[in-house]
Amino acid sequence: MTGESTQAELRRALALHQAGNLADAERLYGQIIDAEPDNPDALNLRGVLAQHMGESVVAEGFIRRALGVNPRFADAHYNLGIAMQEQGKLEDAVKAYRESLRLGADSPDALHNLGDCLRDLGRFDEASDCLRRSLAINGRDPNVHTSLGITFYETGALDEAIAAYQRAIELDPGHAGAQGNLAGAWLAKGDADNAFSAFRRAAELRHAHGKLNARAEPIPTHRIRHDAEQMQYLRSRKLLPGEYQDYASALCALDDRLTSDPQAAKTVEFGSGSHAELAPSFNQFVHFSVGARVPAGSLNPNLDVAGLERSYLESRPELVVVDDLLSQDALSGLRAYCLESTVWKKNYGNGYVSAKLGHGFESPLLFQIARELRERFPRIFTHHNLAQAWAFKYDSHMHGVNLHADFAAVNVNFWITPDSANRNPESGGLVIWDECSPRDWGFGDYNRNSAKMREFLRTHGARPIKVPYRANRAIIFNSALFHETDQIEFENGYQNRRINVTLLYGRTLRTV
Repeated sequence: MTGESTQAELRRALALHQAGNLADAERLYGQIIDAEPDNPDALNLRGVLAQHMGESVVAEGFIRRALGVNPRFADAHYNLGIAMQEQGKLEDAVKAYRESLRLGADSPDALHNLGDCLRDLGRFDEASDCLRRSLAINGRDPNVHTSLGITFYETGALDEAIAAYQRAIELDPGHAGAQGNLAGAWLAKGDADNAFSAFRRAAELRHAHGKLNARAEPIPTHRIRHDAEQMQYLRSRKLLPGEYQDYASALCALDDRLTSDPQAAKTVEFGSGSHAELAPSFNQFVHFSVGARVPAGSLNPNLDVAGLERSYLESRPELVVVDDLLSQDALSGLRAYCLESTVWKKNYGNGYVSAKLGHGFESPLLFQIARELRERFPRIFTHHNLAQAWAFKYDSHMHGVNLHADFAAVNVNFWITPDSANRNPESGGLVIWDECSPRDWGFGDYNRNSAKMREFLRTHGARPIKVPYRANRAIIFNSALFHETDQIEFENGYQNRRINVTLLYGRTLRTV
């Protein structure tokens, strides 16, 4: 190719890329690189395309080739930073962003990304400086205000965090992330009313628009099965709104086809025009149960509070099992909320789905339970406010949550599915190890790096504590302890799905 024809082809490939025609753009970039293997612009853009396709390792390879040809290519250093950040190689990302800034003018995007990496490394002062420099260039970017708010939150500067989130929302009222983070800051301050409102607004923004994702994503069949079973359950209770009847029929028909075909794929592609009639599964709330507060109180009035507190505080590790935690009215109300409310919007490969604050799980009853636990057990929870809450609903035979620790100071994990659903009363609960995550580990280490956690437990001679499943049983424990779901053997059927609820209070480990 001549220089002019190469530039013309690059412009055409970039236009395809920007229009979302990724396959055609990939083919054209490849042709250019075949003809000119040392063309830094083509190599850099091909790397950007790989990043957009979720292939950060491939992206790194192309971009490093571009930098091998032109080490002073500022944009390529910036794009390398994105690829390294996506892979969790934060020190390498910091180096790339700094080099991009050194070679070019101050870029608000590079400063923003650099600030996020520095925060994730625990270098909060440097992070704040970068984010403020980004805002000095473009003060109207709500994402940077949100990042600055997160940095304030991580250092305990809650009022400053709230102000930063509110500024982001002022600039973009539809910013779900800022709304969710604002709710978390209100929670940390102990303001449950403002937190509830912000969480509910975040959930509406995330899941009420009724559109499929622009980019297709593979959805596991166990998620489709759960959503179809829930539609059938709502129909049986005459709770399914009329406008969603066709959606429910289409979803159930798809589930039937997948279930009856032993050769069916384990995932179904949703988005980018695929299965548009099934959008409510992923971004609309079809039905909410009331989830109302219980006037007589949500906790069992007969709990031996003094004995349970003493057991927790004297145990090493800090752990106590509480049977019959909730009052019967609270247990049945929370169970109805979990069965009826279509708030199960995230799926996991192990076979379970989740509901979370900021995604629809913010029921008044849940907040009542969280508040009354702090009030009834002050020696356990001390000054710690609710930090996060979620629930998991499991497939009857697949795996549960993998080994991990949580960022909080105190973890309350309780189960609400009837004991009759559990085929093995000696399992189905939680395995807690008697070792905490080291405080200097990052979130990726203590939440996702299974090999590192297993090796740590092995070298420290950690012992497992197995707590079998029981309905309305809670385990209150030091949240930094490593824990994982025990083997699950539950009966088939929607109402037999194992449901656990987790409440996290305070913070001990790094959340970034």
